[in-house]
Amino acid sequence: MEFIKSIFRYLYFLYLHLRGNPGVELWKVRLIEKTNEFNDVVTLKFEKPQDFKFKAGQYIHFMVPDAFIHPNYVRHMSMASACDEDFILFSMDLSSKTKFKRKVAASKVGDLFSIYNVRGEFTLDRSNSKDKICFIAGGVGITPFRSFIASKPAQEWELLYADDRGYCYEDFINSESLKDKIHKLNKDSIYPSIDSRIESVDDFYLCGSKNFVTAIRDYLLSKGIDDKRIILEDFGI
Repeated sequence: MEFIKSIFRYLYFLYLHLRGNPGVELWKVRLIEKTNEFNDVVTLKFEKPQDFKFKAGQYIHFMVPDAFIHPNYVRHMSMASACDEDFILFSMDLSSKTKFKRKVAASKVGDLFSIYNVRGEFTLDRSNSKDKICFIAGGVGITPFRSFIASKPAQEWELLYADDRGYCYEDFINSESLKDKIHKLNKDSIYPSIDSRIESVDDFYLCGSKNFVTAIRDYLLSKGIDDKRIILEDFGI
């Protein structure tokens, strides 16, 4: 039955593709740089279309080259670039070796990807300009926080960045202007760091895998933090 459903799903999206994907605005974006961050984590840098707009923290539907809109070829990807930068930046972990990620792994500079449908409420609109906020990132969950930070938020902020393997955007996060605001941790040492900020932070922004985000949210709740003060993005995985 699942095989039959997959065939019909494929034919349905192919039909929409042949009709020109009515109601969908597709932007073609050229890959201009591909960087291996650590292990199977890569960062992809693209030319930015002139008419492309988004808010820091949002995500986009991201489609691999030579494909059409279909679950096998599209993922929701948080953008790591600031709104006023002249490029679009994404990072992802390719270790799962799905069809989508195999195509990303095989891509080369110059390849054309497609993006469409900016979405997401993981933005700083949720906090007042006078609030003190704490960003908490796990792994490639750093992506929307790079976008926030590069956009120079009005709020006072700090970033707790936890990963046991390595860190993305080393040149960016190690810059002289940010060294006192970004703290590179591991999955265990992040909890004492959270404890030291419980009393002084207005809002906590969490991003990473579902397991990471759930664990950090549960920990904050156990410390008496109101759920309304916890804003999260878990990539839906």
